[in-house]
Amino acid sequence: ITEINRDVRVDISPGSTQYYTPLCDHDLKPFVGQEFKTLDDGLQFYKKYAVECGFDIRRSTLSKSNDVVYDKSQNTATCSCKKFVRVGLLCCHVFYVFKDLNLQSIPEKYLVPRWTKYASLKPIFEVHGQIIDQCAMIEERKSIMNQLFSEFYSCIGFVEGNNDFMTSLLHSLKNQRLIFTSGVDQSSATSSKKKLFEDYYGGSVPQKVQVLPPLPVKMKGSGSRLKSRKEKTIEKSNKPLRRCSKCRQKTNHDARNCVKS
Repeated sequence: ITEINRDVRVDISPGSTQYYTPLCDHDLKPFVGQEFKTLDDGLQFYKKYAVECGFDIRRSTLSKSNDVVYDKSQNTATCSCKKFVRVGLLCCHVFYVFKDLNLQSIPEKYLVPRWTKYASLKPIFEVHGQIIDQCAMIEERKSIMNQLFSEFYSCIGFVEGNNDFMTSLLHSLKNQRLIFTSGVDQSSATSSKKKLFEDYYGGSVPQKVQVLPPLPVKMKGSGSRLKSRKEKTIEKSNKPLRRCSKCRQKTNHDARNCVKS
């Protein structure tokens, strides 16, 4: 059956309406195992086949190019794919630009709060209008600690191999430790934290605790030691044999566990 559909000739296979092949000259029809002398000959053959049958060949390997515009004054980057506008995440094209510019960190503008761990965090409690957020305090402390260790190891790397520099750094650290130990008052920090909890609970800690946890009670009965498999087998073999009422033989089983029951 031959029909005309938008100026394209179609040859429908006999006995089926689900499969069809384009109708073209026999010389232009490709077949399995067909060989070409060069790659260009193969491309030219399939181009003629496509033109004759009325369809185009699209290359799946060709991808659309994207343009990234970086504003150095405002430290912003805009990509033509607009992934950050649609999803709120930076695309790989912007990251390639940041890598070429040797940026050490992502600009704050592109750190959307909904993708961070602070998105679902809530303040723990509030005391006299003061919000106490322990999670934020812990994260800030961790961040400062990481920066501190980074600077410390950087200094160690710079002075390594120079005895004068290492001695100077050692004296500086010792002097700084003396300043910290003399200026930090542990009792004041403990008392301020204690006062904060007293304000939150609305009462002070009693001098003598009246309500104590219950005393440990030993359950009735004596504990038994777990026996090993070898010990259980020895005890079972030492037991006297008894006569089974089913098989009438002296064995280790009874009528309920007999094979004849």
